[in-house]
Amino acid sequence: MKAALVDDNGIVVNVIVWDDACVAPNGITAVVVNDDLRVSVGWIYNGGQDFADPNPPAAVEPLPVPTLQELQAQLAELTVKIQAMS
Repeated sequence: MKAALVDDNGIVVNVIVWDDACVAPNGITAVVVNDDLRVSVGWIYNGGQDFADPNPPAAVEPLPVPTLQELQAQLAELTVKIQAMS
């Protein structure tokens, strides 16, 4: 079992191994979380088992999928270049 130690501002200041004999320091709340829940120092506690990464990864734009004609044009261009090297 693990616990996220959360300060009064709702910021995770540590993530530790937790058992029922543990006691959180003054001014810190221990939030026992599922072992498979992803949480890290600096994250924001939103209540329950809800934590938010303050710096989520940027969204990645998908690459445009070329049409068959574009691929055939690229192939023709590369074929000419390869033949010129021979």
